[in-house]
Amino acid sequence: MQARIGSIKIHKSPWKRIYKQGKLAEWQVNDNYCKIRKDTWNRLLHLSGGALKEKLKLMPDIRNFVTDDHLDALERRLLIVYAAIEFCMSVNKEKPNIL
Repeated sequence: MQARIGSIKIHKSPWKRIYKQGKLAEWQVNDNYCKIRKDTWNRLLHLSGGALKEKLKLMPDIRNFVTDDHLDALERRLLIVYAAIEFCMSVNKEKPNIL
């Protein structure tokens, strides 16, 4: 969903929740709903292959309270996100709708 304010394009999040009784967002009712913002997709791709863990290790605030086990768990969760996007692409036989 897009709106324009002057020359600026506003992209509303397709994943936002709808708080109206009896109304659900499209992603809540459509199992094949497959939308992701281009910048989000690019960030996810840059965090693949262990890059997330390495970047977090460099952050001093994180190093003080997060163990390697925590970082490994984040990497596993990121793999689940990739798998969900790949599943969506295989079901839809195309790239996800990148906004």
